[in-house]
Amino acid sequence: MIHEALNLLGEAHLEEAYTVAFEEWDSSEDTLLWDSAAGDGLSDAER
Repeated sequence: MIHEALNLLGEAHLEEAYTVAFEEWDSSEDTLLWDSAAGDGLSDAER
């Protein structure tokens, strides 16, 4: 029971860390660079 409680506590802490990291990433200039590099270009293709 204690082991399971510690695992759940760790998961909650990890979720918070990911949320903070994503918010930091999303507000940085790197987000725009990544979006331009990661797109497949299909939206800009002539049809």
